[in-house]
Amino acid sequence: MGKKLSGVGYKRPPKRHSWKKGQSGNPKGRPPGHRNLAAALTAVLHESVSVAIDGEEREMTKLEAVTRRLVDKAVNGDPRVMQQLLAEIHKNEARTATSESTKALREVDREVLETLYVRLRREAVADRPAQPATD
Repeated sequence: MGKKLSGVGYKRPPKRHSWKKGQSGNPKGRPPGHRNLAAALTAVLHESVSVAIDGEEREMTKLEAVTRRLVDKAVNGDPRVMQQLLAEIHKNEARTATSESTKALREVDREVLETLYVRLRREAVADRPAQPATD
């Protein structure tokens, strides 16, 4: 005997508790103009600041100032900062190498590869032993 389905149960919520058509589940939502942490951090890091370098005031972004300070600490021998900086340099070099290896070939490179391919095909055909004739 089969059980009668009442329409409510596992994966079947009661209809009176579901959202009405056109009604939002998050009516207030995110306030307009509200930025996430990444956007706020980017905005702050791109603000200008005056920094004294060798007794001379220079204008630069906060990001440049922080980077300069980080490199200066590494150069002065802070091992922890040096290790972090070297890891970041390694990561950027690996990313650059990957992006360069996926670039399209230039026309000159394409011609060189085509010439090499043709020459290798000729050599492969010339090195093949002759087929005995079947009569």
